[in-house]
Amino acid sequence: MSKAIVQGFIVLATFAIAIFCLTQINWMKMLHVESSLQKLEESLGDRVFNSLRLDADEIHGANAALDSMLHKLCEANNLENTIELHVLHSDEVNAFALPGNKMVFYSALITEAENADEVAGVMAHELAHIKQNHVMKSLVQQFGLQFLFSAVSGNAAEAFSSVTQFLSTNAFSRDMEKEADLIGLAYLEKAKVNPAAFVNFMVKLDSIQKEEGLSLYSWLSTHPDGIDRSEYLSEKINPDKSHYESIISEETWSDMIARLNEFEK
Repeated sequence: MSKAIVQGFIVLATFAIAIFCLTQINWMKMLHVESSLQKLEESLGDRVFNSLRLDADEIHGANAALDSMLHKLCEANNLENTIELHVLHSDEVNAFALPGNKMVFYSALITEAENADEVAGVMAHELAHIKQNHVMKSLVQQFGLQFLFSAVSGNAAEAFSSVTQFLSTNAFSRDMEKEADLIGLAYLEKAKVNPAAFVNFMVKLDSIQKEEGLSLYSWLSTHPDGIDRSEYLSEKINPDKSHYESIISEETWSDMIARLNEFEK
């Protein structure tokens, strides 16, 4: 028997085995599992966000400007924009991602920034967490699927309190945070937004927190050291790229800040 015929038999046998294996897979069951996980994520996001709104009022006046920023980031990076943005009134300088493609900004983080590009840096970082599926990976690792399914299927207020606290404080590993930093930086550069603004914002928050010992700067305290981050991010910034643009107009930025300040009164 020639070598070519033997090789032909091997190919046919391999193909037959592959077909047999595929027919043994319960595709409907797999699709059901995927659908259940998607519903779990959406339910978790809704429940956690609703629990956050019990302690903080939602501010709708800033959404148009933030949506415009998000649209520009997603469009420049060919990302599907399925993000649901929310702004909550709080003195805490924080922003975080929730299950179900939700992103939450506390008003104090926005008003602490000097310009829209600083906020865009935080947004790009949180967008990276969402697109890398860091949220659900961290939740499953921390609590387990059984706990999460039980939490959404019953009236488990205590369980959701734990989940909410975890997501708004220390949800991600340092590796995930660094990955989100670097991917977020790439998002900014593709959108022609100067990533140095994000780095400067981190350094500023780090300095304020260390000098004044303020516990309200949660976004910084739940991430790697601000100085360390600024160093490795600065090394990744493309020195040959200089044609940057503000992510939104100065007028749009000023209008958003005015709306947030008006809410304070």
